[in-house]
Amino acid sequence: MFDEKTIQELNYYVYMLIDPRENKPFYIGKGDKNRVFDHISCAFTEIDNVNLKYEKIKEIIDSGHVVNHIIVAHGLKETTAYQIEASLIDSFAFCGILLSNKVRGRNSVEKGLMNSDEIIRLYSSLPLNSMGEDCIIININQKYKRGS
Repeated sequence: MFDEKTIQELNYYVYMLIDPRENKPFYIGKGDKNRVFDHISCAFTEIDNVNLKYEKIKEIIDSGHVVNHIIVAHGLKETTAYQIEASLIDSFAFCGILLSNKVRGRNSVEKGLMNSDEIIRLYSSLPLNSMGEDCIIININQKYKRGS
């Protein structure tokens, strides 16, 4: 746990929870104060049984190891911390590193990871002023592979 002086200096920060057996991140978050440490106690007190993050924490601890905590950036404003968190989540997902985060970072759909073609389409497309009556809107989830 961080002491009070450290907490005052940290402001907002972005952190990774690391599986020490593989030395790989399994969760990325934004926090302040002692948020980075809260996940360990929550893993054993929360009722949410389908939380991949908590399952991973229990698995690490049950194997006799300790979850490692890495502070990626600190001394941040909250909006900056959200941007860094979202960028890291998107980048790890793009590289095929599966994280246990339930959702992508804040505003990552609108402002997150895109290739150059997607950026051109985003900023060069004409506005949709009307839709016909025979339209279907489909929400594409996380299983969508970019460029498909």
